[in-house]
Amino acid sequence: EFGGVGSGGKLTGGNENWNTGVDKKKLVTPLDLDATVEMTTVSARDMEALKRRDLGRREKRSADLSLLAGSPIDAYERYTRAAELTRHSHDPLWYASALEGCACAFIAMAEAGGHGVDEYLENNFQLPEEIM
Repeated sequence: EFGGVGSGGKLTGGNENWNTGVDKKKLVTPLDLDATVEMTTVSARDMEALKRRDLGRREKRSADLSLLAGSPIDAYERYTRAAELTRHSHDPLWYASALEGCACAFIAMAEAGGHGVDEYLENNFQLPEEIM
């Protein structure tokens, strides 16, 4: 019976095993480092490229969290580092996202003012040369 009460008074939704015996599988993309693919198919050079790409992406996520936590100066420094890492690892979407984060952090710092932010921005803020 679909969506009703089955034998023993249990509610059923057409698939009685929806909660038991389910094998929890992880969605894996080709860019994941912890993929369960045969590692002999990935060259050492490709593995190093994946590690560099992962490092840049982790730095960008860390910058996102810093900005969300209310620390735009830390976020700006992390976004700058993430932009450099993602540019060198040829990861254009994450590079663009890191540059966007730089702009967001800059705006957040300018809006916040105080805490020596104006002096920090004057002495340390530089847009990447590709933008200039």
